[in-house]
Parts: sequence; C-alpha cells; structure tokens
Amino acid sequence: QDHLTCYGRASNARVNYHKTVAFPLSGLKSRVPPDLLHLTQRLRFRWFDSSSPSYIKYLGYPIWFSIPQREVFSQETILSLQTSLDKHMTRSVSVYGRARMVNSLFLSRFWHFLRITVLPVSFVEKLSSLVYQFVCYKIFPPMKKAVIYSPLDQGGLAVLDITVQQHILQQRYVRALLLDNGDSQPIPNFLMQSLSTFI
Repeated sequence: QDHLTCYGRASNARVNYHKTVAFPLSGLKSRVPPDLLHLTQRLRFRWFDSSSPSYIKYLGYPIWFSIPQREVFSQETILSLQTSLDKHMTRSVSVYGRARMVNSLFLSRFWHFLRITVLPVSFVEKLSSLVYQFVCYKIFPPMKKAVIYSPLDQGGLAVLDITVQQHILQQRYVRALLLDNGDSQPIPNFLMQSLSTFI
C-alpha cells in the first residue's frame, strides 16, 4: 500500500481497490493467513479461490482453480462463438469466403489465450464442430472435415485447425522459455524438440 500510494502521488494515478481481485496462488483459502484475509476484506477486494463459482481473467488469460470454473469458461466461450457464427450464418457468402471469415474473424480471438491455456478435448471438438457447420452451411453433399483443413493448393479451404494451432502456439511459447536460459551454449536442436514436445 505504501508503494502504491507513493506511485500514485508521483503519477497522479490511483488503484481502484473495488476492481481489484485477490486470490491465493494455491487456490486454497485455507492456506491464506487470517490477517491477510482480513486486510483484503477491509480494502474491499474481490476475493477469488477454488470455491468461487466462476473464473477470472488477467490480461485476457482465464484463471481457474477447479473443473467447474473451467467449465463455466468453456460454456461461455462456446456460446460466444455460436452467437457470432449465427449472426453471419445466413449471409450470402461463398464457401471460400466463409473459410476466410472463420480464420480472420472468429478463430483469431482464441489464439491469445490458447498459447498457455490447456482445455479439454471436448471443448476443442465443440469449437471445431461449430466451425465446420458454419463453413459447410447448405452445402450438399457435405464436405469431409479433412478437406476444410487442407491447404488451398491441395483442394482444401485452409481453415486453421484449432488443435494444431494450439500445439504450435504452445510449442513456440515453451521454446522461448527454454531458449531464455541465460547460457551462451544453445540447447541442441534434438533436445529442444524433445523437451518442447514433452512439456
């Protein structure tokens, strides 16, 4: 508080404690000292732990401590995508146009948090199903799923595969962490590949 007060005097900024969320890194309220809990209540912080009904977001990344909290995030995210797709479903757009819309308008919102957020297979499958239904709307006979993910030069639609994209983003993130080791000796490529795949 002293540091924040000093910073506020220098910058003419002020922390809004009513919008501040306090949470234990373990997720367990029982591990928090009583005097610290009392302080958060006195400052009127919002409190978040594993027993909270929902998740919180920090810089666009969802944070949860329990499976029910993760499920709330999953359901909200799926509903948001479904709503967005429904708004554009009946537009007169070619199948190639729909594929481009999916990549640029709809799936792009997921890449930020999927870089470090691991979600269940059922969540990714539901997103993929919604994307497939949108791209192949009123197409008969229906295309195989593999076709919409294939490159354009191979007769596909080049829709980004969510699972593949998530693995690539997470591998890049892990590789960056492994490479920033402070040593002048680089990690051998085979070891880098093994570590990033394993992690």
